[in-house]
Amino acid sequence: MLVSLTAVAIANASLPGLPHVGSVLVLYAALSITLVAGSRWVAVLILSSPASKREFDRVIVYGAGKAGRNLADALASSREFRLAAFADDKPALHNMVIQGVRVHAPDEIPELVRRLEIKRVLLAL
Repeated sequence: MLVSLTAVAIANASLPGLPHVGSVLVLYAALSITLVAGSRWVAVLILSSPASKREFDRVIVYGAGKAGRNLADALASSREFRLAAFADDKPALHNMVIQGVRVHAPDEIPELVRRLEIKRVLLAL
């Protein structure tokens, strides 16, 4: 916006025989700010509308190794599923956080399904 405001100021100053009106710059700046802010506001309204807030099935990935991490990467771009937890039978991984998601012991799965409303358990092999 600063570049276009400068261009308007230069054009306004370089036109011979026309009065130099400072209000042109003020009106241009106000219009530009209104259009930019307005378009951002409309985008926020559209993205936060109920139609864009789809419900996702929450899932647990069983396996927190390389395959589990690859599956978590794929789930991150999914429009259908959201990763809620990892489960792994290796005690060394329990309570670790991988990609922002905690790793649980397999015996915690029934409690997680109930508490987090898990719809599926996906196996990462």
